[in-house]
Amino acid sequence: MITHELMRELLSDNIQDIQEIAEFVPNEIVYKALIIREFMKERGIEDPRQGIREFYAFERERLRKLGFVATQEPGSKQKQKQKASSQATS
Repeated sequence: MITHELMRELLSDNIQDIQEIAEFVPNEIVYKALIIREFMKERGIEDPRQGIREFYAFERERLRKLGFVATQEPGSKQKQKQKASSQATS
């Protein structure tokens, strides 16, 4: 799993530092950091935390539009919690 702290660090570093770190970090994390870096650059985002949040929101929406992620109804999480708690007490 990608840790947000590591991702923020990679987004804060310059490209030469990322190249030096890359041999010690899984390739998937480095690739994801570079993709998020480009996403942030295109949108003028400076803060790595904000960039990560906006990137994942963008990806979720894109996957939803493509049909890979189901759209949840408003309040469905609350209904799931209520259902789970009622089953646990039974």
